[in-house]
Amino acid sequence: MSPLHEILELYKSALKPEEDYEEIQGLDIEAPPLPKDVSPKEVEPVEEPEEGDVIEIFPSPDGMEMYLLVFRIYVNGYVELLPLSKFWELATPDDVLVSVNGEHFIVETDLGFEVPLENFPKRFGNRRIFKVAQLTPEQMQEVDDVYEGRKRGVGGMWGGVKVEFKTLESKSYFSIFVETVVEDESLAELSAFFEEHRRLASVAGEKEQTWGRKGEIEWFYDSETQRLILLPDKSLVGKEKRILLEAGEDRIVLFEGKLPEKIELPLAPESYDYSLLEESLRIEDV
Repeated sequence: MSPLHEILELYKSALKPEEDYEEIQGLDIEAPPLPKDVSPKEVEPVEEPEEGDVIEIFPSPDGMEMYLLVFRIYVNGYVELLPLSKFWELATPDDVLVSVNGEHFIVETDLGFEVPLENFPKRFGNRRIFKVAQLTPEQMQEVDDVYEGRKRGVGGMWGGVKVEFKTLESKSYFSIFVETVVEDESLAELSAFFEEHRRLASVAGEKEQTWGRKGEIEWFYDSETQRLILLPDKSLVGKEKRILLEAGEDRIVLFEGKLPEKIELPLAPESYDYSLLEESLRIEDV
């Protein structure tokens, strides 16, 4: 087995949460020395992304640490994100080698995707977004040069194991992109249901009750994060169930599958209605 095949196998094993990630040595390209003095990594939740931010998505969908570079923020209200990978030995001509918190990464300029800037921290479902580093202007310029085709990236030629590596990487990040789309669709669908069937039971000036219980589910509405939080009874966690809202002939499924301890759903404050939840929330076997 060639050295690059060995690295690809390590990459595949790292995709599995139950496997321990092994440190690997450079075998394909010679990386420059890392800085000797590196400050400890500072992690902070992302509120408003800035160009050059390196962010981490937690938990990742495949068990491996997942990092993204905030590459560009466009005037049309979208953020372009570029994946980063620790497996720099599998770099292609589209990849830029950077040092982040004392470790080598490649910025994969060929696997970028865009998400809306509005409510950016909430675009990734129930996952959390943390800023872990900031690329320097020099690093950002190099990424831009490779992205625009003005220069070649750090990796050798395409082909072989690198094609498989890029295919697996694209699947991982496509799943994240899909989540951002689903988030918007879920918000629109749930808001439409509430708008259609809301009871408007509270009198003028009376604050809407933000928590309640229906059968085996508690709920809480967090107006600050604009999330409807469902808390199934502990006896139901791990069981195959369907949680839905049912009003007349209209049904909307909020969750289906093995119940987690907590389910968070996007919902605008003006759409939330306590009385509608109290009347229409249901849980059933799948």
